[in-house]
Amino acid sequence: MAASSPPPTGQTAPFAYQTTQLVYVTNLVSDSVSVIDTSTNTVVGTVTVGDGPRGVAVTPDGARAYVTNSDSDNVSVIDTSTNTVVATVTVGDGPQGVAVTPDGARAYVTNSDSDNVSVIDTSSNTVVATVTVGDDPRGVAVTPDGARAYVTNFFDDSVSVIDTATNTVIATIDVGNLPSGVAISPDGTRAYVTNSGSDNVSVINTSTNTVIATITITIGVSPTDVAITPDGTRAYVTNLGDTSGGVQNVSVIDTATNTVIASITVGNGPQGVTVTPDGARVYVTNSFDDSVSVIDTATNEVTGPPISVGDGPTDVAIATIGTPPPPPPSDRRGRVVSKKPLKVHERPARRSPVEGSLRPGEVVRIECKVDGHRAKGNDAWYKLASEPRGWVPARHVKVLDPPIPRCSDN
Repeated sequence: MAASSPPPTGQTAPFAYQTTQLVYVTNLVSDSVSVIDTSTNTVVGTVTVGDGPRGVAVTPDGARAYVTNSDSDNVSVIDTSTNTVVATVTVGDGPQGVAVTPDGARAYVTNSDSDNVSVIDTSSNTVVATVTVGDDPRGVAVTPDGARAYVTNFFDDSVSVIDTATNTVIATIDVGNLPSGVAISPDGTRAYVTNSGSDNVSVINTSTNTVIATITITIGVSPTDVAITPDGTRAYVTNLGDTSGGVQNVSVIDTATNTVIASITVGNGPQGVTVTPDGARVYVTNSFDDSVSVIDTATNEVTGPPISVGDGPTDVAIATIGTPPPPPPSDRRGRVVSKKPLKVHERPARRSPVEGSLRPGEVVRIECKVDGHRAKGNDAWYKLASEPRGWVPARHVKVLDPPIPRCSDN
């Protein structure tokens, strides 16, 4: 990070927003997690965890990494500020995948040998629910609004959809053969599922929970994992098996056309994949040569030498640690928590004209807040930066990207 010049005499220095991005890689054989600093692409730490670590997910604030240990039937919780294990949570048999909800309150863990999903309360690091799903659940992903969790069932050729409010399965979707990885588009409208046995990717419409497209992996075998760029335009798929020419690669899918537009040769046995928050780079674990490849998304080429990690790297996740700058007004989000459609008013007053309405659970963009007509003890109102434009009572919207500035300061 470049150093900033000191302020002129008599002026106060602006707050310095400093962040570090760390990549957490589970090493299945060596029972450890390698920590990579993205600024140098070097390993800066190794954390000993349970037996057979497979999945890893990081809380939205970057403070904790949750690691599934498939052979010891538990989850290691890593404090990313110290890179030490601060808790161990017993779950089901053969835990594989893990995903954390957008609010950071819950971690969903797939247990492949007990055919269920453990739900961990991250504040207490205890299991608060167990959800029965299909045969051999592997991958799991949560929608951006936190309302649904999508779980791939490897031997059932299906995906279970869990309602996170009730922790019950509300739909089962037939997909391709031996589904493993799953990722949700940033707008929450699509789920991409890798089918390792049929060499294709199923695209699910999350509003209808039906498959609307099947993408054939033209150059690649056994698609295993998938990650989507923050702008939602590309999906990166790791192909674990060899092609006829002995090449192991990553397929790049254009999500607008749902076609493969590039194939990138990486290391031996590509398995886990993740994208940096700015969308500039993709990190891929090469499970058979104990390394991580880094892809430049602008060129779709591998940049730099492979990064040596532990034995059998499997999954990968990125933690942003530190104090990031606040998002611009149009990027601050909130989720409607009212039980009924929420009216959007022309002014911050209940008796002002209604401009439209928002459905319960809908994610909106917030520009700023003011004090307006009091609503059951809360006089704050949010000005929307997304359609329909207008004002809503703050008591009916849960902020996802705090803080919300006052309109006079915006």
